[in-house]
Amino acid sequence: MTRTSILATVFALAASAAGAQTDPLDRADSLSARFEYTEAVETYRSAASETGFRTLSGLSHAENMLGMDLLAIGESDSAEAHFQRAIDAAERMAELYPDSASTHFNLAGAHGNLALVKGAKAKVQLGRDVERYALRALEIDSTHSDALTVLGVFYREVAMLNWMERLVARTLFGGLPSSSLETSESYLRRAIERDAASAWAMYELGQTLIEMDRPEDARGAFQRLAGLEPRNSQDVRNKAEASAWLAGRGKD
Repeated sequence: MTRTSILATVFALAASAAGAQTDPLDRADSLSARFEYTEAVETYRSAASETGFRTLSGLSHAENMLGMDLLAIGESDSAEAHFQRAIDAAERMAELYPDSASTHFNLAGAHGNLALVKGAKAKVQLGRDVERYALRALEIDSTHSDALTVLGVFYREVAMLNWMERLVARTLFGGLPSSSLETSESYLRRAIERDAASAWAMYELGQTLIEMDRPEDARGAFQRLAGLEPRNSQDVRNKAEASAWLAGRGKD
């Protein structure tokens, strides 16, 4: 064997060993970035540092996204279980990292997703949690785009509650926070100012503008959305929905 072939063999073996020893968190993050959430969750849970910030934050996100994937195919019971696990991970973050804006954003997002599969009473209570956690995130970091987006969605949903949900809120919780579609738009535009590449914020802005009966403005938001990269599987679904809306409006 020549010296060149020996060196090549050594380098190949070293590369193979390095691949086998890939940090589990790097692998979990990579899986999550590829929207492979089932395996990402398993990998985060097997990480050596189960209480590390990166582990818990990644786990909460992956559980949330896995829940949204299941909800999209009608598996609401399974989705609920994953949303609850996302909350569990975020609550552990709150114990260990209470001064992180991301901790409170994760709590807000997970509670908001759980509300999607709950009845009126639980939905109102969870909504209050969403607002509380998102506002706390902004107290820590006023530029947190995702927390601004959460509030933009929350205030839109509050403004659109039906009479039964409003009755439940008044009877059990003394009322609802002050809200309007204009408030929703304001928060979403602030989110986009701080993160112009956020497909989520752009999609939600389009949704709010539709509810405000401003289809041309919504068209502009969705056209901008078409040029943004999805950061998770829900962004992919949102972009497809926005594209279908644009196609339908083109026939008007």
